[in-house]
Amino acid sequence: MFSILTELGGQAHPRLRALRLHRVSTADQAADDRGGLERQRIETSRIVRDKDYLVVETQEISDVSGTAFFESPEGEHLLQLARAKSIDVVVVSELSRLVRIESLSAFVYLGVLQENNVIVDAGGVHYDFASDSGFLGAGVLALVSGWERRAALARISQAKNALRAKGLCPSSPITLPLGVVYDRPAGRFRYEEPSILKVKEAFRLMDEEGLRNYSEIGRQVGIAAPTLRNLLRNRIYAGIRDYLKMRDPKRKRTRAGARQGDRPKIDRPKDQVISVRVFPMDEQAVSDDRFERVQAIIREISEHQRHVNPNGKVTNLGSGLLYCSCGERIYTVTSSRRTKDGVKARGYYLCRSKYYLFRKKLQSSCTQAMIPKERMDEVIELFAASFLENPEFAKAVLSQAESKSSGTAGPRSSVAGLEKRLADLERREQRLLDAVEAGVIDLAQAKVRKARIAAEREALTANSSAGLSEIPVPVDNLHVVLSGGSTAWKALATTADRKAILSRMFTSIQIMKGRIISYRLASGLIASDHPVWGPLTDDIITLEEPFPPKEPSAEVPEHHRRCTACRQVLHESAFYRGRARCIGCFKIENQRRYQETKVAKKGS
Repeated sequence: MFSILTELGGQAHPRLRALRLHRVSTADQAADDRGGLERQRIETSRIVRDKDYLVVETQEISDVSGTAFFESPEGEHLLQLARAKSIDVVVVSELSRLVRIESLSAFVYLGVLQENNVIVDAGGVHYDFASDSGFLGAGVLALVSGWERRAALARISQAKNALRAKGLCPSSPITLPLGVVYDRPAGRFRYEEPSILKVKEAFRLMDEEGLRNYSEIGRQVGIAAPTLRNLLRNRIYAGIRDYLKMRDPKRKRTRAGARQGDRPKIDRPKDQVISVRVFPMDEQAVSDDRFERVQAIIREISEHQRHVNPNGKVTNLGSGLLYCSCGERIYTVTSSRRTKDGVKARGYYLCRSKYYLFRKKLQSSCTQAMIPKERMDEVIELFAASFLENPEFAKAVLSQAESKSSGTAGPRSSVAGLEKRLADLERREQRLLDAVEAGVIDLAQAKVRKARIAAEREALTANSSAGLSEIPVPVDNLHVVLSGGSTAWKALATTADRKAILSRMFTSIQIMKGRIISYRLASGLIASDHPVWGPLTDDIITLEEPFPPKEPSAEVPEHHRRCTACRQVLHESAFYRGRARCIGCFKIENQRRYQETKVAKKGS
């Protein structure tokens, strides 16, 4: 707050013209129930009365530090009055109200007062910068007040760190993440509903249902994607409070008008990092196993930046998943031509080093040519089907899913596994109802999830009657497809559905000349201690022979061609002009595109 209470123009008076200055560092200190400003008013009034000063102006300022006063509009105005010879003395309750020397550059402002013969009356003591004693006394006192401030900040920081190490919270509630509050009277942290239900649901969606898109998870739980990404990394939901950052004591920021601003955050030195358990293990919001699985997924997403588009949007099966043999990511390019239904006619996969935005920047020697998207998508689908048809792979994935949902590992009896899975579905259904009542999700989303739970219950019962209950059908669509094998894979209606399954199975697939040469399984897909697949979960697997293997060369009769899809040798009349697929395969692909277009239009 800045106000001019008295102004007497340019009249000459025998008394010294004074500017009264009252300053507090924070807005809270200026409140009526605090005595900061009132104490200063009483003190400066006494000084003015005793010294018979003529008050020209009174300034009252809040939320401005003594180290930044002369950078504020009020401080600049004081210097202008000094240069204009409009004041003779600045009256403050103590010198620190005018200036605290935190940087030697602040002496330049005191130099303005010295050049214009403006004295400072601090608590009734005169400091005349033009005299030797005033120059020395005021300069030393300003330095001491700045040093006291730095020492006080260091003591406060040490005291707060001591409280943090004890599991207490010395900071403002705004520093706590979503769903966590601190009960100051009781001296303990606790979770707060319904906010914590949103966080629990986000962890569950990423861990159990295989969602990898932050925006989609955030939409379902009602949390912005950037915020969600940070929340999922926060160990406080696993009961541990980490203090990895601190405010830089050597740098200070101010807002407009030199008002107080936050110091920039920096990494804590290793000897000052604090990690303390603030929730007992039986009270933490997320189990340790689930938290670690989610962290592995987050690292995987961060490394490969894979995003799965929702159904109804254009999806390229290999984008975000394919890598070139040179190590660069594979991009998707499309032709400008479109079919009658508005779908782009053809597309190609291209090494990033040859993409138009990076062609000149990277200057790579990669020899990977453009690969027709249809042909490469077929290879990817065949490669995925080879895994889905492998019973050992399916069993390993489903076993790991059961361990995740139960929190334990090892074989279970058929009856016990069936009963536990049914009980899990009941609990999920109850959590769903609780989430609806708490406003975490809306009714439309709840209906979709309830229908999914009902379908899982029906599938589980069917598997049990068929003698397959020792491996219950989990939540994720990948597990449903694994239960059905390649038949269920081929039955997926859209590219987005197949892309979602691939993203759950693989982290990356490397190709060379249209064939797969290596791959990497997704983190957490299979238990690392699995005797067969476990050793393959953390490394890039290089195939002994690129997939698909080349067929033995055979002579193609004259006027005949080999279809790139079904690999049959057919007469030229069985092909459209300029097409590598036969008419039959071409019609099948067109029918698939048509179905995808119908689904997209229906979704929009």
